[in-house]
Amino acid sequence: MKLRATGRLLGAGATTVSMLGELMLRQKLSPARTDQLTRSYKRNWARRLLRQLGLEVRVESPPPTNARGLLVVANHRSYLDIPVLMTQLDCVILSKAEVARWPVFGAAARSVGTLFVDRSSPESRAATLEAVGRKLQQGQTVLVFPEGTTTPSPEVRDFKPGLFQLAARLGVPVLPAALHYSEPRLEWVDDDEFTTHFLRNFQHPGAGVRVAFGPVLATGEGRELCRTAESWVRDAVSGLLLPTSTRHRSS
Repeated sequence: MKLRATGRLLGAGATTVSMLGELMLRQKLSPARTDQLTRSYKRNWARRLLRQLGLEVRVESPPPTNARGLLVVANHRSYLDIPVLMTQLDCVILSKAEVARWPVFGAAARSVGTLFVDRSSPESRAATLEAVGRKLQQGQTVLVFPEGTTTPSPEVRDFKPGLFQLAARLGVPVLPAALHYSEPRLEWVDDDEFTTHFLRNFQHPGAGVRVAFGPVLATGEGRELCRTAESWVRDAVSGLLLPTSTRHRSS
């Protein structure tokens, strides 16, 4: 059955390469539309990728319409979290530095303005904080995972307060989000390399992920915002573990 997983990985890589090539060509032909084209590319790439992987996204509560200029904070389960949330948000991603070195996907991430942080380096963390601040001041929405690492379901680790303090200082609203995968095998919480994990766990038929967005937290001191968002995400994850009769499929 690893044939299916290999085909999915090759298909995901081919999709990424072809779509990125098309984006770069269109940007060259229409440089004034570079930002608009990049935003469209990211959402279309995420939707196509998840279809290829057989992952169905079910949105239990959607983000605010035309959400802009927000700090989005979510629990972290897998490398899939990024494309899942990108189907719903126009956002800049904050990712770990290793992703920038991944074949194909790392190049694509760099090309669309992903921010990378080496959490073991104080210098990298400080530089990233400044970069996130610039994006937020420009009115862009930034997606971060404040646990600092992936965690197995149903755990949610304590959120790190630094980015919340930045949001409070800049007067930027915070939007919490929660994710839960129907198959724990999709969670990337061990020491596997990306390819090893992918080939082992995508040899099976499709699965689902449920997503919920919370209320926009518009005011508060940094640590207060951190505690409020963390509490909401924990409660939302618990809720997503339960069956529900009302589900809204993402478009």
